[in-house]
Amino acid sequence: MNAGYTTIITPILPTQTEALRLYLRSNVEPIFDKAEILRCKASFPFDQLQGLHFCSFLILEGDAEFDPCLVFEATFDGPRDDFLHALLLVALKPVDEIYRHCEGYPVSGTDVPELIKAYLADHDVGAHTFFRGSPGRTVAQIKGEAQLHDQLVEYVCDRWQKKGALPAEFAGLQRELQQHVVREQPVNRWAEQAAAVPWEVAGRIVTAGVVMLAGIIAACGLGAIFLGLFGQGPSHVSELWPGYISKLGDLLYGASRLNEVNPEKTSLPLLALVTVWIVLRFIQLLLGFKDPRQESFPLRSLLLLLIICRYAATALFVGYSVLLLDQQISPVPGFTRWLMMSTGPSALQAVLALIAAGFVLLLLLQHWATSLKLKVQFQELEPREESFRRLEIDCLRFAMVLTSVFVLFVIASCLPSSVSSALGASLLPYIRVLLVLVVYLFAGLIVAYAIVLCLFLAVRMIELRDKRRFVDAEELTARPVDISGVYAREEGGTNTYQNHLASLTHVKPGLLRVWFLRLTLLVIELLSRFWFNVGDLGGIPTILSARWVMIDGGRRLLFLDNYGGAWDSYLNEFIDMQAVWGLNAIWTNTFVKAADAEYAFPETSYYLWKGAQVERPFKAYVRQSQIETIVWYSAYPKPATVNINTSTNLRQSLFKPLDWCKIDSLFQNL
Repeated sequence: MNAGYTTIITPILPTQTEALRLYLRSNVEPIFDKAEILRCKASFPFDQLQGLHFCSFLILEGDAEFDPCLVFEATFDGPRDDFLHALLLVALKPVDEIYRHCEGYPVSGTDVPELIKAYLADHDVGAHTFFRGSPGRTVAQIKGEAQLHDQLVEYVCDRWQKKGALPAEFAGLQRELQQHVVREQPVNRWAEQAAAVPWEVAGRIVTAGVVMLAGIIAACGLGAIFLGLFGQGPSHVSELWPGYISKLGDLLYGASRLNEVNPEKTSLPLLALVTVWIVLRFIQLLLGFKDPRQESFPLRSLLLLLIICRYAATALFVGYSVLLLDQQISPVPGFTRWLMMSTGPSALQAVLALIAAGFVLLLLLQHWATSLKLKVQFQELEPREESFRRLEIDCLRFAMVLTSVFVLFVIASCLPSSVSSALGASLLPYIRVLLVLVVYLFAGLIVAYAIVLCLFLAVRMIELRDKRRFVDAEELTARPVDISGVYAREEGGTNTYQNHLASLTHVKPGLLRVWFLRLTLLVIELLSRFWFNVGDLGGIPTILSARWVMIDGGRRLLFLDNYGGAWDSYLNEFIDMQAVWGLNAIWTNTFVKAADAEYAFPETSYYLWKGAQVERPFKAYVRQSQIETIVWYSAYPKPATVNINTSTNLRQSLFKPLDWCKIDSLFQNL
């Protein structure tokens, strides 16, 4: 079931802010006992709302520009109307007591609950971006799977203490767990049914493939338009691009043109493409040694351009090879002449041996590449070692392309001319179309790259202008911050396992900044729903749920977040992970006010770089933007996102036929 959410913001009546704050603290805020068990007060029993995951109340203080507001945010199972209906059934009187402090509240009060429900729904501003660390899990499922996990661990531990009691094989232990922990326990029989998986999660790879295909089509269209402006239609592209490769061979090795029939020189244009690929990859390797924190926009732009050119060289290598196949010319000097002069069983045996050797080499290269991919799953590598690992994988893939092309030439050289001519006549038109599309694709990528580059340069100009307008966030580090009351929860004092963060910032003036922020939030919303839906957001696994809401007509940004662990370690993850790009892209459009001054988010470079990576100003900025969470509730205040997802994976795998590796992985989750 997809989680619903609501963000209800209501203006507070004049002079009622402190009275409302006192009521929330005294009658609504749950408490944690010495055993760190969250207990709701009888006056507001959140725990009776069965589908409620998280909720909080907080007050946005008023100032000369904005009136004070009460914010109620909740994450729940099912539709919003059902949640509001259940909320009023369980806590009608306390809800009435709370919202009597707010403007526009129905004077009929509890006499007409439907008017209260309509009032809350009318003030729901939703969220521009919403993220769930465990999408599709209901409250009942999360609690049930956590209990099942504990029972499985207890069963295995009990059997482990009895010498010789455990089965000799993991598969036998899996059958025991199925029988004794699930099937023989009526309260656990539900676990035998497979958990429902949201279609966004189940189709994650397919969705990514569709998006990539759409991007390729768009790039081809852009390339066709661009080349068409210079009179380069499909027929011109099909005829001219092989000549450019031959010119590249002329430039590097003095190779003959494609229409020359000297078989000794036709391999030189291909050799030129191989040389270009190697040089591009070597330059990429040298530039890739930089510390990620020292990486800059110019460096990243150059690396991206190198990657595009490298893939273009690979595609053109394959395309040029296909043209040679059509002309029955071998890229290997003397090979065709040797084959024509050889006769008898020895020539056939030599050809078969070459083909077999090519396939064996392909298998060895594939095995090597797979081993390198698995290497990082067992031990994280240092940056330099990781760069070499990626270099090896790329070289192996390119070697596989070279080997495949060689095998195809060997096979083509053995075919009778009538067969090769028939194949060429039927396949070559389609291959030529594909090659034209490849040229359009890479032309479109280069054009898109240039457009994006210009946009980033424009963004940099805006950043430099804002630098002159706002005070540097570095100066916030010298301001004393009292964390004794307002921020006690986030310092790990209220709940060791989970915490809540509320942040309110102002959006920088100007239509461009507003639209930059809206576009960024839209992109993150799409990524959160369709890609970062397996437990982490940009590599951060501690977020249970989070939302970004632009309020007051887009003039302020409200961020509400339920996360695992302590405040300081949580922010460190943003600094160290790739999510820093998304964080910079959002908050570089904002500023905070303190002591009649406006402090900008730590200066970003080209929208994505630096910013939050400057640790002390970033944390000082977050502290300045942070507002007190007066009331906070979690239906499961101990498990982290990783624990929730691990319990689900364990339950899902318990009744699946597994091979040895997967069974071993299953019991690692216990």
